[in-house]
Amino acid sequence: MGRPAEYIPRMSTGSPHRPGSGKARADAPTAGDGADASRDAIWEYRWYEEQIYSNRLSYYMLAQSFLVVAAVTATVSSVPESRWRPAALAVDAIGLALTVLFWYVLTENVRMLNLLKGDVERRYPSIATLRADQMKERMARRPRRLFRLFWVLSPSMWLSAGVSLLLGALWIVLLALAAFGGF
Repeated sequence: MGRPAEYIPRMSTGSPHRPGSGKARADAPTAGDGADASRDAIWEYRWYEEQIYSNRLSYYMLAQSFLVVAAVTATVSSVPESRWRPAALAVDAIGLALTVLFWYVLTENVRMLNLLKGDVERRYPSIATLRADQMKERMARRPRRLFRLFWVLSPSMWLSAGVSLLLGALWIVLLALAAFGGF
């Protein structure tokens, strides 16, 4: 027994449902909307991509936290002759591989979000005006020299690339410690 048709949001992306929602939306596009349906489909697809990005980032950080605890424990307890040394090397290698993989996936996700953000701004002029005002305010409060790079990249890009770079460096250090005899 399926849901009544009025509870299934209509999306032009081909999906019969919107993740996390079981109710119909009042602003869901209908077949006769034409340009409005196209705009709404872009808006909903951007929302969907943001949800994917958020979920991936959450799972990535959760997996990394477990791996870091396991790696540090195995590396600290691994003297050159220890039985934990192979485990430390394996966990460190898996952590580094996961970091590289998620760096790529999250960076591609941010690129798609930026493309969709530009498309949404073209279709919704009020959002473009709001973003322009936000960027003016953000640039007005940026520091003169120190930390200027923080204002160039978006916060999403910092989460994708910055966290991955920090974790990648940590994995390289842990891998070197496990390979060459630890603390």
